[in-house]
Parts: sequence; structure tokens; C-alpha cells
Amino acid sequence: MAGATRGNGTIGENVTANLRTIKQIPLRLRGDPKSIPFQMEIRGEVYMPYSGFERMNQERVRAGEPVYANPRNSAAGSVRMLDPAISAARPLRFFAYAIAVAAGEELPAHEQFALLDQLEQWGLPVAPHRKRARTLADVHAWAEEIENRVRPDLDFQIDGGVVKVNDMRLWPDLGVVGGREPRYAIARKFAPDIAETKLIRIDINVGRTGSLNPYAVLQPVEIGGATVQLATLHNFELIRDKDLRDGDIVQVKRAGEVIPQVIGPVPDRRDPDHPPAPFVPPTKCPVCGTPVVSGVDRGMLYCPNFECPARQLEGLVHFASRGAMDIRGLSYARLRQLIDAGLVHDAADLYDLTAAQIVELERFADKSAETLVEAIQASKTQPLSRLLLALGIDHVGEIAARQLARHFGSMDALMNAS
Repeated sequence: MAGATRGNGTIGENVTANLRTIKQIPLRLRGDPKSIPFQMEIRGEVYMPYSGFERMNQERVRAGEPVYANPRNSAAGSVRMLDPAISAARPLRFFAYAIAVAAGEELPAHEQFALLDQLEQWGLPVAPHRKRARTLADVHAWAEEIENRVRPDLDFQIDGGVVKVNDMRLWPDLGVVGGREPRYAIARKFAPDIAETKLIRIDINVGRTGSLNPYAVLQPVEIGGATVQLATLHNFELIRDKDLRDGDIVQVKRAGEVIPQVIGPVPDRRDPDHPPAPFVPPTKCPVCGTPVVSGVDRGMLYCPNFECPARQLEGLVHFASRGAMDIRGLSYARLRQLIDAGLVHDAADLYDLTAAQIVELERFADKSAETLVEAIQASKTQPLSRLLLALGIDHVGEIAARQLARHFGSMDALMNAS
């Protein structure tokens, strides 16, 4: 048995040793070996039940250690631990929901409902409360039951359910959108949790494309098992339309139970005699002071300065990210160190770095400096599609990068294209 994380959809992390510590995952499947595909990929979700999460935090309190924020993040971090013994001590569980077989191999079932039954017969845990729906009304009734009657009693966190076309033979014809979103399945999300808190201030960061991205700094509030302190505000038009002001009491939700968003102010909580001043969008980049320009996107402002330190930093963070050049150890903080020291201005400078230069920086030892240089040099072996994505070219995402790399084959050929 071997196991990996989902990663970027193509390449993930090898977590075999950690998965072997999860008691619910059998090392040998039950049943007649002749009826089991010789080689297959079982897809599923590692999670942490509420009860186990609470016990783990109680043990950490007794040991004088900081507690974890929520089961979702705890499960994700636990399955990727470098030491399998730590993963084994965490209360991790597993649900299987799909399989893939090698070309020429026959699937053990042609219907999703039957496949889940088959997975159970092999000794794999699958999520309870599944149902075969005949009509759209059946789907809505099932979702309403899960959200209002089943969900409160579950020992694990969910934010919705999945509705699939049962006949898996139709899946190839239905296809996948954008390489990731199958047309044969759709998520039915539940209503998000909502809380009230104070909007301390509206801050702005500058992205790699120069976009000025406003966000809310909030008085910490608990929503859906997580502590929320920051929330996206998307653009300046949204701030104006919602009339958000520093000091307001606002309603906040977690969109899809993941991304915090500000719904709007609570009008009767604003002092009518001394209301906060309306928010005024900036006229200059908050980092480099360059006058901002309006973009084609409604409500967006941009810093046009390619030398803006914030644009440089965010561009390098994107370049080194896992989905792009995947340079291990080149974190946001370390990139900022390199820029502040004048060692790096753009991506090309990374490949001229030496261990002798890096070791002069704070918190770098000889070994860590050498390891970072090795990781940077190793990234040269990444395929062309990764490099094209890392460069941050407008309108070139993962799919376009793969298509360009497949069509032209080399950077020289692409640069000479008309």
C-alpha cells in the first residue's frame, strides 16, 4: 500500500507511513482476491472526529502545550507529519468514496451506490447517510434532512453533501470543467455560520499583479470551530456598497465554511451621534507610493510600478509555491529576508544565490543555507508547464501552462512564436 495527498491535483506528498497508522485503513482488503482489481487507487478523506479532537486538546492543556483551533486543520497537518509516530498518536479517521483503476482494468461496480457498498465489503469505511435519489425533490429532501437533523449529531465536521450521477458509465461523456470540476457531481453546501464582531480597520495588501486587495481586520470571533481575525473584502466597490467603516459592528460568515467574508454592518449598532468616518479608497500604493490606476475589473485599483517591493515579494512567493517551482524552504519570511538584504530582486536572482551569502542572514546556519541553495537548484528540473505558471504571465493558469508546454515543447520555441 502506498498513499499520497491530493496536492495540486497531479502531484501530492507521499504520506504512506502516516496513513498506515490509521486503524480504519486496512492493509489487506477483505473478500475474494480474484474479485479485487490487481492495482487500484482508493480516494477518500482523512478527518478528525470532534470527540478525538477534544481529547487531544485536553491532553495538550495538561501538558502545558497550545491547543489546536479546529479538527479540519488538525487533520490536514497530522497526516503530513514527518514523524509517523506523531500521526499515530492523533485521532485520525478515514472515509473512502471513489476508486480509479489502471487502463484495461474493469471497475468493480458501474454505479456509485454499488461502489460504496463494495468498498464497505472490502473493509473500508464509507460515509453514512447516503441515499439513492430518483427526483430533484428527493435530493432537496435528503439535503434538508442532513443539514437540520443529521448534522447536529455527527461526530465530525461537514459543510455540505455531494450529489452524483449514479451511473458511472456516463461520467466520461459528462466530462470535467477546468480539469478539476466534474459535471457528474455537485456539492450541496449548507447555510454558513454567522457571527457578529468589531471591524477594527480596513487594511490593504498589494498582490503580484499590482492589485490592491482590501481586507478586514476583525476582533477575533469563533465561527464554525475556527477563530476568525481576517476576512476578504474583494474590492473597493463592495466596501462602498456595503458602507463598511472602521469601528463598525459587522456580521461575518465563513463562505463554504472556509473563507471568512464580511456580510455587512449591523446598522443599529452604529452610534448615530458619532458615526465612524466613511472609508476612502487610496490614491497611492500603500507600499511604494506610486499613484494607483483603475483596472478593467469593477472596483479594483492597481499599482502600476513593476519595481514595487510588494509586487516583487508576492511574485517570488508565487514563483516558489508548491504548484509552481515548488522550492522547499523558500517561505514568505525568507524571501522577505533575501529582498531586504538586497540579494534578490527577481526570480532569476534566486539561482545566483550561494550558501555563503545566505548564511550571513539572521536565523540561517551553514546546513540550512546549503539546503536552501540545493532546493533552489533542484527546481531547475521542474517541467516547462511549472515554469510558465511560476512566471505569473497574465491569463496563464495551470491549464493554459500545460497546453502551451505541450504545444511548443520548449521555452525557446514559445519565445519565438508569433
